[in-house]
Amino acid sequence: MITVEAAYGRKVLSVVNQDIPEHAAARLDRKDDTPIIEFRTQNDADEPTIFHELCHLQLLARGYPLYNLVISPQMQAHSQMIDRVYSRVRAAMQHALFFPTMRAQGFDPAIKIRLAIADICPSQRGSRGLKEADLVFAADLIGTHLAGDEEALIQHIAALRDAGWTWSVETAKKAYNFIQQNGFDEPRREAATLVGALDVLFDGQRRPMLRNWRENMQMRSTYSLNEVDLVV
Repeated sequence: MITVEAAYGRKVLSVVNQDIPEHAAARLDRKDDTPIIEFRTQNDADEPTIFHELCHLQLLARGYPLYNLVISPQMQAHSQMIDRVYSRVRAAMQHALFFPTMRAQGFDPAIKIRLAIADICPSQRGSRGLKEADLVFAADLIGTHLAGDEEALIQHIAALRDAGWTWSVETAKKAYNFIQQNGFDEPRREAATLVGALDVLFDGQRRPMLRNWRENMQMRSTYSLNEVDLVV
C-alpha cells in the first residue's frame, strides 16, 4: 500500500485545533492538497488515532470523494444537525473499509465507538417525540453495525430500544441494510450510497422539514480530488 505522504507528495501536517467537533479529524489543505491531521488536544495524538486518521487520508488518495456540505438558506435552521449526522454516517462507511487493516496491525479500532454507545444510558431518552438526539444516535448506531457487531453492544442496544430509543435503533438498522445492499467499496459507489442512507435517516414522513433535503444536490470534481457538493 502506498503511503499517504507518497500519495500526496507532501509531508502530513499535525496541528492542534480545539474547535473541531471530534477528538481528531483528517483533511486536505484546499490550496495544495497537503494532508493535515487535526487533534483537539495534544493528548489526543496517540498512535491508534494517528493511524486511524491516516487511513481516512489514504481513502481520499484512492479517489474517495471529499464532500462539501452546502446548506441552502431554507435549511440553515437545521445545518448543525445535518452536518453531525452526515459526518457520522460518512465516517462509519469509511471505518468499515479500514477497520480490518487496523485490527491486523494490532489496534482496537472500535474502542471509542463502544465507549460512546455505552455512555448513552436508557434513562437519557426523556420525553416523547423525536429529537435531534434520536437522529444523531441512529447515525452512531450505523457505525456500530458497520464496525462489526459485538455481543456486549448488541445487548446494550437492545436495552436502549426497550427503554424508548426504538426509532433510533430500528432506523439505524434500515440505513445499515441499505448501505450493505448498495455497497461503498469503491469511490464511484460511495456518494450514492451515502445519500441513500441519509434519505433513510431524514425520513420525510417523520421529519417534514427535511423531506426535500437533497433535491438540489450537485456533484463536481476538481483536478486532484473527487469533490462532491451536497447542497441541502
